Formats: sequence, C-alpha cells, structure tokens
Amino acid sequence: MGILIPLVLALLVGAHALPGLLTVRSERRRLLHAPRLTVRQLQALDRLPKWVVLRAQTAPGSVRAPLSARDCAWYRLEAGRMVTVGSNEGQVLSPRYTETAPEGSRIPLADAGDPDTVVWLDEALARRLLDRKLAGLVEQPVREVVSAVAGSPFLQRLEAEGRLTTADLAPGPDANALGVSEFVAPPDTPVLVIGRPLRDGDRLVIRPAAGLSLTGTTTASDQGIEARLAARGRFWRRILTLSALVILVTCAAVPIIETTG
Repeated sequence: MGILIPLVLALLVGAHALPGLLTVRSERRRLLHAPRLTVRQLQALDRLPKWVVLRAQTAPGSVRAPLSARDCAWYRLEAGRMVTVGSNEGQVLSPRYTETAPEGSRIPLADAGDPDTVVWLDEALARRLLDRKLAGLVEQPVREVVSAVAGSPFLQRLEAEGRLTTADLAPGPDANALGVSEFVAPPDTPVLVIGRPLRDGDRLVIRPAAGLSLTGTTTASDQGIEARLAARGRFWRRILTLSALVILVTCAAVPIIETTG
C-alpha cells in the first residue's frame, strides 16, 4: 500500500502535465507559424479565415474618459450597486448605468501611420488575456465603492440628471454599497490579437474564436510572448520528468521490497 500511493500520485500528476505540455507546444506553433496580419491586409481579404493573429495598435486618443480625464481610444463607464456573490462574499458591480465611447463595446484598431483603415476589437476579446502573466490592454483607472450617493459626486450628478433613479441606488438584501468603475483602452498602444474576424455591416470586427485554446489580446511584444510560452513549456517538462522519475523509482523499489519481505 505504501508503494501504491506515490505511484498513483505520480501517474495523476503526469496525466495532468502531458496535456499541459502539448497545449503549450500547440500554442507556440500557432504563434510562430501563423502570419501576423496588419489591419490593411485583413481588410483586403475576400474570404475571412476562422481565426487570425493581428498586429495593430489602438487608435489615437480621440475620446476623453469622464472620470480620469485620460485621452484614450475607448472607455466604458459603469455605475450601480455592489452585489455580493459567492460563498466568500466577494462583491462585484451590477451596473445600472453604462456609458461607452466610441459607442458600442468595440475598440478601434489601426496600423501605425494609417489611422483611416480600422478594424474593431470586441470588448470581450480585448478583456481576455492571452496568458495571466502577459499584459492586457484594458485598464481600470477608477474604481469607487461608497456606502451612499453622497459619497460620490458622479453618482450625485447621475441622480440629479435622472440617469439613475432612487430605486436604482437603493440598497437591497445582497447590495449594501454603490460603485463606479471606469475602464479605458490607452491610445496608440501596440497590441497582438488572436481572434475570429467577422463582418458586421460595413465594419470588420474581431471577436473571441470559439474552440481555440489561445485567443485574447495582449500588449506584450513577440519576444515577451515567446519567453512566456517557453517558461510554461519548461514548467510542464519539469513536472512530467519528475513524475516519470517517481514512477521509475517506485517500480524499481517493488522487487527489492518483495525480496526483503
């Protein structure tokens, strides 16, 4: 029984490590061999592929975020109740008021030196990280949590303008605080996007690619992405090697135990 426990644990760890290593290798091949398209090249395609690797940059700072006063390519402003979710009683903002600019949940991307040719990055894809250790695009410069409307000049203005009602801001059984959040996409920022291009009327939109393990947005350089994937590959190889060693040592120990027994 004492031999079986480490053997089973090593097999379980190895069974988890092998898919992790294969996934990293698949992601590296996709990033290394897939051509980096520019916005102009993507716009020129007659037939759109199921997914693309796009190198572009966010548009110049054509809008100004209301709370942080930052010039940006896009912003989203949310206000509402802070709602308790989950057994750990964490709080998330349940918006009652939303404002975005440019209108819609899309961020304009263009090639450097060619701001007139644009594709639109879906907000869901913009928020999705390629890897938890690779820098994302969307930033949150403002996050306020207050106990009452009086604690936030912005909430007071929304209530005075009739954009939020007293009922919207009233506390509830699962909401005893109010919140304001502002998200921005900084201007003129290089990004790498892996997603699915789709035409929506006269606009070309990049959305999350269903069924693709590696899809998202990052501001990291190609070298930074390659270094991160290489580090993940080394991690899974070490785990797999350690598991194999434990299995070999355990199996080698069985005849010795039987002989001495």
